[in-house]
Amino acid sequence: MSISQLSKTVYTFLAALLLANTATHAADAFSTENPWMLGDWNGQRTQLQQQGYDFSFGYTGEVATLIDAKNSSDHGTEYADQFAIGAHLDLEKIAGWKDTEAQITVTQRNGRNLSNTAEALDGHLSSVQEVWGRGQTWRLTDFWIKKKFLDQKLDVKVGRFGEGEDFNSFDCDFQNLTLCGSQVGNWVGDQWYNWPVSQWAARVKYNFTPGIYTQVGVYEYNPENLERGKGFNLSTDGSKGAIIPAEVVWTPKLGERKLPGEYRAGYYYSTADAKIFDGVTPQNEQTQNGHHHGGWIVAKQQLTSHQG
Repeated sequence: MSISQLSKTVYTFLAALLLANTATHAADAFSTENPWMLGDWNGQRTQLQQQGYDFSFGYTGEVATLIDAKNSSDHGTEYADQFAIGAHLDLEKIAGWKDTEAQITVTQRNGRNLSNTAEALDGHLSSVQEVWGRGQTWRLTDFWIKKKFLDQKLDVKVGRFGEGEDFNSFDCDFQNLTLCGSQVGNWVGDQWYNWPVSQWAARVKYNFTPGIYTQVGVYEYNPENLERGKGFNLSTDGSKGAIIPAEVVWTPKLGERKLPGEYRAGYYYSTADAKIFDGVTPQNEQTQNGHHHGGWIVAKQQLTSHQG
């Protein structure tokens, strides 16, 4: 599929989604008894889901303001936001392909980040608005297909997606980037690209038990994917190497109430050349060519529940 054909497909999909939203009945929208904020589209959404088509539309907005700073009179305020439009396809229902599914997600980011515009925040290592970054532009964030084998124990996923969707994953419950998403992507972001950037990739996962699995992936490292005008870039011309992560994940259900948890341990290696810091102090800073590599441990556990 050419880039022009892909663009036409995406635009057709967006138009269909907007037309479907116009069919929402006011009585259904925002109903506490309906799983969808914009209603059931006069029954069309449930029908589409039963046929294997599940559409989504998300909007995230984040505002940050500087209340006080000892060494600056700057008290600015900035707003950043993101639109995410997607479709999840159950290809077993649609085309008869057993245990096969696909995902397409298009995102668009706007606005400015207070960490970049407030003088008082110069030198901060992270961003106070996680939804900002990687170019305020339209992007093809997900474009993948996934199939399961061996009684659903083996799971293979190929296409375009980011490392943080499967490896070193963490929820974005907070606005500060330090507490959001894959931490490898936050601190080694020159090569590991978190949402909304995608690259050509493959991931293989094997479920040993319902609560334990291991996985390994290969992700293209292509700096051109960061360019504002290449949000729909499908070319590998700018590839510099590959990121190879591996991970073991345990998802227990603890206690009588089966409280969910998630424990991850992983390692990654980059085949791409990188400048590695080799100095003792900033005044004596030296660099040498090398390769990024590192590991992580992530733990999440629900501790209490209320009335089930």
